[in-house]
Amino acid sequence: MERYETIVKNKTSIYTFYFPFAIAAIISNVDYKMFLEKVEEIAISLGLLFEVLDDYLDCFGSRAETGKDGIDIQNGKCSWPFVRSKELCSADQLSELYENYGQQDELKIARVLKIYEALNMSKLVHEFTENTIKSTVRLIEQFENVDLNFFVLPAARKGC
Repeated sequence: MERYETIVKNKTSIYTFYFPFAIAAIISNVDYKMFLEKVEEIAISLGLLFEVLDDYLDCFGSRAETGKDGIDIQNGKCSWPFVRSKELCSADQLSELYENYGQQDELKIARVLKIYEALNMSKLVHEFTENTIKSTVRLIEQFENVDLNFFVLPAARKGC
């Protein structure tokens, strides 16, 4: 999971959430060093939330929902469902997961999805999302700047 979180931090959290806040803080002449220390944790949390939901939808979302065909399983990507499954699988499931992950064959993809379903991935994602939203909202509410609360809280409560 540590590797996954590092990828997300560098891939999404920093450039999608942190950099826009950093640029705005620098331009607005606020005490941006203190501000950015506080906002980094929020940015990492929002980036992780975004990526976990995106990874889940890649596996279980429809093309109509996502606008794309899910290919993380076929491409063997380091996705949250895969990483979380590795943590929770039985030895047999783990062997089957490794045997089928990163393969183009539809039957192998179906086997991976079956493992995800057996582990109740939708429940795991739902719990993760709820917990992350709650903790992110608490972080945002600690800000003294009401404008930040107004700007960021709606996105955090919606789950990005």
